[in-house]
Amino acid sequence: MAKSKAERGRFSSRKKMEVVLRVLRGYDLDLVSREAGITAAMVLLLLPTWGCVAAGDPELTGVYQTWDSVIERWIGKSKPDLILELGPPQFHKEADDGAEELVWDMTVPSMSGLAETYNTLPLYGGVDCRLLFLADVDGIIRSGKREGCN
Repeated sequence: MAKSKAERGRFSSRKKMEVVLRVLRGYDLDLVSREAGITAAMVLLLLPTWGCVAAGDPELTGVYQTWDSVIERWIGKSKPDLILELGPPQFHKEADDGAEELVWDMTVPSMSGLAETYNTLPLYGGVDCRLLFLADVDGIIRSGKREGCN
């Protein structure tokens, strides 16, 4: 009897994309690989190719027309996905209730996220442009605003 694809260790492109997206969103590599039934090494091999494909995922990245659209896009979304998109914030501060303020100064060179890597940020902003987001204790972005970016 012939083995199925799953028994041969093969899986669909959709499954590969799901595995890569979970890792890119910050899920533990070992956990993702165990749940997918593949080795962590195989997941790491998928990342360079499928990570580029994942950059086109509308949940992770998109072309922004204005700085306000950057902010609007992230209200209600997860903090790890925002960090994947914009790179690590230059400033973050946790409040007593567990909420967190995240600040990106778009005029300061830093580690880039997918948006900068793939040039999807607005092409204007001047010398004074900061994006501020507030994430709740569950890591969900609840509000955002810009300072400058005119």
